[in-house]
Amino acid sequence: MRAIPRRASAGTARAAAGCALLFLLLSAGIAADRGAPERSVTVGGTRESLTVIAEEASLHDVLSYVAHHQRLAVEAHVALDEAVRVEIVEQPLPRVIRRLLRDYNFTLVLDPDGGSRGGRLWVHPRADAATRRLPQAELFGASGADDRDAALQRLAGGSDAERLEGAAVLAAWGGDDAFVALADALADTNPDVREEAVVGLADHFPDAGVPLVGAALADGDGAVREAAVDALADIGSEAAVAALAALLDSPDTERRRRAVHALGEVESAAATAWLRRAATDPDARVRDTARAYLEERGQPR
Repeated sequence: MRAIPRRASAGTARAAAGCALLFLLLSAGIAADRGAPERSVTVGGTRESLTVIAEEASLHDVLSYVAHHQRLAVEAHVALDEAVRVEIVEQPLPRVIRRLLRDYNFTLVLDPDGGSRGGRLWVHPRADAATRRLPQAELFGASGADDRDAALQRLAGGSDAERLEGAAVLAAWGGDDAFVALADALADTNPDVREEAVVGLADHFPDAGVPLVGAALADGDGAVREAAVDALADIGSEAAVAALAALLDSPDTERRRRAVHALGEVESAAATAWLRRAATDPDARVRDTARAYLEERGQPR
């Protein structure tokens, strides 16, 4: 659940125009020892340009601070206690929510004028794989969200919003016919649709989807690239590890660091071998991150 920073200049311009920037800091827990990193959440910006940065905080805490900052009333019908590392910079609020709640179904309804009440967010578990039905609350406000045929049609030829709804439904359900549709959606002009396609391919087609998800590592949109990194870490196969390892040759230090974080989440001999290589990276942050993961595994540097 992490996103690569993007469009910093647009946020600077908005700040110069007079948009107030509020940062809220949270100590989400006491470190186990004085050498461990402090767990914190930082939230700031506006509905159109929101920044969320967190280091090993619970998803519940991250979402709570976003909700407080954006005046959202939240009803969560599922535990959100997993620890997350989040780097989302200057993204619209709906996209931030999608990034945070990628593994859940949810409905987000925003007040049109922002007003004194920002809106309401409902969070639900993923669809039941046995019944292939979504919860009563619908994804992104879609109507007939449990109609897969309608989702295929929306994804194939609808508006931006309709294609996003279609991709979200197929990402939640899967199915043989979803593979081709989601693969085609990786070329969609809307990056949010491409992001949903990455998630759906990784969730439902972890073997056949690896080459497609790996190709998304070169997507022009940072959030799509980040979704691909996370998806490959979740798949964790040898092919997925190889795709992540290719990022270690990137000239971009941040991409190498993100690859190390992803490899650190994969418990395999191949991932450990690549972490050893990253422990000699020319950048200190990349080296330190790789070494920390190796120490967690009891592996020599």
